[in-house]
Amino acid sequence: MKYPNNEEVRAWADERYYGVPTRGRLPAWVIQAWDKAHPKRKYVASEAHHGTLGGYTKHGCTCGRCVNRRRSYQNGRYAELRAAA
Repeated sequence: MKYPNNEEVRAWADERYYGVPTRGRLPAWVIQAWDKAHPKRKYVASEAHHGTLGGYTKHGCTCGRCVNRRRSYQNGRYAELRAAA
């Protein structure tokens, strides 16, 4: 694996440091420590989930793209339910 994922970095930091949050974004100091310890596998934040329904529901993202995707899904779903009734 070329780039580490959040779980790998979080587990690595949890073994070495106290106070690493278990949820949410990784703190900048954790990412800096990872990059310093692993110069050939630098951390790259993934934006793959943004603008998807899973980004809103599974990742809890409230960026504009994810919220708009959720809203359009809900509007389509309500339209289907109204049409079926």
